[in-house]
Amino acid sequence: MEQISNEADIRIGRILRLGIGFLILLYGLWIFDVESRIWGTISLVLYALPLAAQALRAPMPRAWALWFGVLLVAQSLLSPLLKGDYISLPPNLNSSLDMRTPDKAGMPPGLRRITTDSKGYRAQPPVDYARKQGLRIIAIGGSTTEDIVLDDRATWTHLLQESLKRRGHPAEVINTGVSGLRARNHIATLKAIAGYAPDLVTILVGGNDWNKHIRDQFEPDRDPYKPATLRDSALGKLLARYVMTPLRVRLLGATSTDQHIVVTHPEAVNAGKPIRSLDRPTKHNLRPTDVSAGYRTDMETLSKTCTQLALRCLFMTQPHAYSDSASRTLRDLYWMTPPYADYTLDLGSMMHIAALYNGFLLDLARREGHASCDLAAGMPARDDLFFDDMHYTDAGAQRMAELALPCVEAILKK
Repeated sequence: MEQISNEADIRIGRILRLGIGFLILLYGLWIFDVESRIWGTISLVLYALPLAAQALRAPMPRAWALWFGVLLVAQSLLSPLLKGDYISLPPNLNSSLDMRTPDKAGMPPGLRRITTDSKGYRAQPPVDYARKQGLRIIAIGGSTTEDIVLDDRATWTHLLQESLKRRGHPAEVINTGVSGLRARNHIATLKAIAGYAPDLVTILVGGNDWNKHIRDQFEPDRDPYKPATLRDSALGKLLARYVMTPLRVRLLGATSTDQHIVVTHPEAVNAGKPIRSLDRPTKHNLRPTDVSAGYRTDMETLSKTCTQLALRCLFMTQPHAYSDSASRTLRDLYWMTPPYADYTLDLGSMMHIAALYNGFLLDLARREGHASCDLAAGMPARDDLFFDDMHYTDAGAQRMAELALPCVEAILKK
């Protein structure tokens, strides 16, 4: 009787182990990374491992494999909740963009190098963070600071650096911009860079926050919780940094973020972006009287953080191409009204919201005693300055640097 009971227990235990292993595999299939064959394959192997290990005779490897699977699932579920607000570009990025569009105003053809340093920042020449070379200016912002389609030496931050040098102010301008970042991310970035002893921090903010305002109005449930794929999970980031990247560099001489992109048509600069957004069939009119409560709180916190860390901060308004004077060609390249939506605001609403957010920034800086620079007022909606709603051509970046220069010099003279 006891032998029958033991056999039954063994059978039940085996069924439980197989069941758990099967559930872990099902979870792995559910979050399968369809955008990357490499990551998808690695993920599938890892999530299948606990089930496959149940074929082993030794009990300890079977048990450890199941525990590994449970931890694999747990870290995937927790990763979205543990993700912090500090975000940088991939460290040691080395990509290129081959522009072959001679008909694009403000963007001459040629090869553009896009690199980052070990911290994920754009800076040329490379910066020794332990020792300043002249003035140190750190630029914080989203894609309009990042300037990811411009050559390292054509970004407005680098051009500002060179202009300061020519005017007798040796400086290093470090670009920490990342596409999509909002004011709450800038708070985290400000804290991260405080230890590098900047003489000035420029903060260009607005566009991503006003787009959140729009989407919160019309898509309040657009960001449901999603478990992380292996690539986006905590474990995936460790694998990428300490295993996959060194291995790719050793075997291929390049990292997974290194790319060479050829652009043969002006619209291809916005590859993958749903342009002509003003032509979406569903149109809304939105004329808020105040910025969003979340943005107001984040900006006030950002201001207080500048003061608490004893940093000189220069708040900059967000230039944009929303204007009645914008050409039909430029309007056809809009895609952020808002981005990745099946509806659009009318042009008048976008003009109103941009002015509202830029006005709030100037008022906040004045109230809190910070310097400000109204870049938006000096950037007309011209085809040679913008290649879409907000992002700059080479000529636009040059204009940005020209507008920022007197604002920066005025602070440095104090």
